[in-house]
Amino acid sequence: MSEDFNTKGLDDLIKAFSEEKPVGRIGVLGDGNPRKEGNSNAEIGAKHEFGDEKVPIRSWLRMPLIDHLQEALENHGAFDQKASKKVVREKTMIPWLEKVMIVAEYVVIEAFA
Repeated sequence: MSEDFNTKGLDDLIKAFSEEKPVGRIGVLGDGNPRKEGNSNAEIGAKHEFGDEKVPIRSWLRMPLIDHLQEALENHGAFDQKASKKVVREKTMIPWLEKVMIVAEYVVIEAFA
């Protein structure tokens, strides 16, 4: 006697992980500059993030994310069963990544507070 296994959930999960890998970015993106002269916001942000010969390192992006992102994601349910089921149900990682990026932005904003 042959048994058939229902692999729909596994198939949906494989589909979610097989799509083109989504990319999320957070920080000062682009080269916009509201000032008439001088560095762009991204250049100023990088100078503070990494320091240089005149400016000490004052991480406003990497350190808050390293220190607080994991806990914030856990607190916002990014790893709970409901989030996993949504990935499988929708067959995509995009909504989950959007949640991660919103939480990451929140962590950075909180670091400024």
